[in-house]
Amino acid sequence: MVATFAVGTGLITKVFVVSSQAIFFAASAPMVVDMFDDIPIRFRDLFLPFVMRTIILIPITKALVCGAVYVALL
Repeated sequence: MVATFAVGTGLITKVFVVSSQAIFFAASAPMVVDMFDDIPIRFRDLFLPFVMRTIILIPITKALVCGAVYVALL
């Protein structure tokens, strides 16, 4: 969904959005599936880890994209 907002933007923005979405999906999908099998889950129990991962992921992804630009990969 967020990728649709990056249609008219530059390459760096597109790489940032796509890489952060890929990391979020890869990290959260197995966790959610495992949690729903064993114990009942409340929305708060899923929302707080999402917010924490967002706070951690954005600076890391930004640093990786800027590093790729610095070494002329993008």
